[in-house]
Amino acid sequence: MPLAIFNKILTVNKTMVSAGRKDAALNPGEESILHDLRTALESSSPIPTRSLDLIMRIVSQWPYTDRLAGLDLLRCVARYHTAAQITGPQGSLLELAVSSSLPPGETPNENAIMMGLRVVANCFATADGRSLASSQTDDILTFMERVAGIKGGDAIGKSNRNVLIALTTASLNYAVLVSKEKLLTPTQRRRLIAILSTIVGGQTDSEVLYRGLVALGTVLKEGSEVASGIDVKGAVSKASNTNTDDRVKQVAQECGALIR
Repeated sequence: MPLAIFNKILTVNKTMVSAGRKDAALNPGEESILHDLRTALESSSPIPTRSLDLIMRIVSQWPYTDRLAGLDLLRCVARYHTAAQITGPQGSLLELAVSSSLPPGETPNENAIMMGLRVVANCFATADGRSLASSQTDDILTFMERVAGIKGGDAIGKSNRNVLIALTTASLNYAVLVSKEKLLTPTQRRRLIAILSTIVGGQTDSEVLYRGLVALGTVLKEGSEVASGIDVKGAVSKASNTNTDDRVKQVAQECGALIR
């Protein structure tokens, strides 16, 4: 709920003020902006434009260990079309989500990663957000490859259901871009298939598998030839054999029928 998010931000801010971190802490005027944003979110009203700069500052300048509530707030505003217009030193809304949830040199925080992925997923709620997501497909695929453990290190949150659901939800949204708007290139589709194959071949949770398999099947329907050399069949078979959920078995069967 927004109230808990704002209370956490104000609590962290109070601690920063007490510690003398006035360079990064919010002043009373900025706390007022947060109040206006909370009111807008709770009433489903347009979000104040000036609040976007404030959120950018929290998620990019506050210590990594203290920015989770800020990332949660970014996740909330990502559903608004104005959020897609965010621009700053860290770039767009999605570039900000990636750089703030997985900053170089920091030990990855699974909850921060989950929030970053949820920003990506929520961005698809508006036409402007989908356009932004399409334009930055390569960057987001790189982010998801890192989380899945395909490139850059071990998988992040491999046993964290919230991370995995956020990852498969974001993947499913990109799969819909493939099927409905034909926006991903063959190389991008192949990368997405590799991410999804890695997930469904290494998990047992029903919801994670269901979302991952639906996303995988959605991409495969547009042409399975791009999956050449990826053991999609093995991943799908493993998902079906390690889970008893009828939904999972049904969609796994549908995926299997699409693999050449």
